[in-house]
Amino acid sequence: MACTSTNDQLRLSGLSLLKQIILKFAHIEECIDLPGHVILEQYQAQIGAALRPAFSQGTSSHVTAQACNVCSTWISSNVAHDLNDLRRVHQLLVSSLQKFTSIQQQHKNDTNMIYSEMALTIENLAILKTWADVYNFAIIQQQKDNQNCNLLILIQAELYILIHHWLAVLTDYAFLMLPNEFGGINGNSHDGNFYSVESNIDRIRTIYQSTWPAIIQATIQWLTEHHYELDTLPANHKLISYRQRDVLMTKLLTSTFLNKIRTFPEKKEDIFSMLLGCCIEALSISISEQTDETIEIILLSLINLFQSDIAITQITMDISIELIHVLHR
Repeated sequence: MACTSTNDQLRLSGLSLLKQIILKFAHIEECIDLPGHVILEQYQAQIGAALRPAFSQGTSSHVTAQACNVCSTWISSNVAHDLNDLRRVHQLLVSSLQKFTSIQQQHKNDTNMIYSEMALTIENLAILKTWADVYNFAIIQQQKDNQNCNLLILIQAELYILIHHWLAVLTDYAFLMLPNEFGGINGNSHDGNFYSVESNIDRIRTIYQSTWPAIIQATIQWLTEHHYELDTLPANHKLISYRQRDVLMTKLLTSTFLNKIRTFPEKKEDIFSMLLGCCIEALSISISEQTDETIEIILLSLINLFQSDIAITQITMDISIELIHVLHR
């Protein structure tokens, strides 16, 4: 009831409570007579109904951002196994991507649009982080040969869109963390992909720092699998027709690539260098300033980075020595 309220503060409280319920009861079994079934399985429809209003076009950015977080928590809880059950929440995430694209196009076409820059940044990064969390979870399940590898099939088409936006986020992060003497954000007058130079840069950095680890893990995983080839519209047209995706999804695919406001390095070597630099910079920060989860994600990302074909030509002796020094410290 709180999640579907018209009051934003009540909706945020409801979504926060819903996330806590999922975390607490995701592994609580239904009863002794039904081994392997958890109590939350019977509430999947209610959870979907509670989340759905947060993804409408008129919803406040911070409410959508919180709902995205709950969606990734729900999918990662492993309660939903059946493809149809997964599709319920997946459709909400698709609608979030549609909202994301429509906002970007509106921003591009209407420079006088009134909105909160900070709220828009929070919502955009929350949507992209949620998709990264879902993709990372799907990869883990596939590696475990879990039945939830169906999730990877379900989200495959969107990944060809998301990789461009993930790279745009990481490009922003790289500039935000770069020292001034090397052309950091204070030395550049242009806006970022997801923020304005008129925004509170310290606050923007905080938002990116809480978002980028999951995104870089997903980005490196996808690029390694696809050999750093960023084909805009591959053969996923077959996936779309096979899954009978609606007209809105087709429109989303085309409008995303017509929108030219996202920028990131064009050459695969430059992309690799940026990703490696982000990882090394994060590992150079004092351990006391990093969470164990972040450190683990960065180390896993480095492993995937080194397993790519391009690493053979890009990892020099100097880089190897520097990385060893960083890891030793």
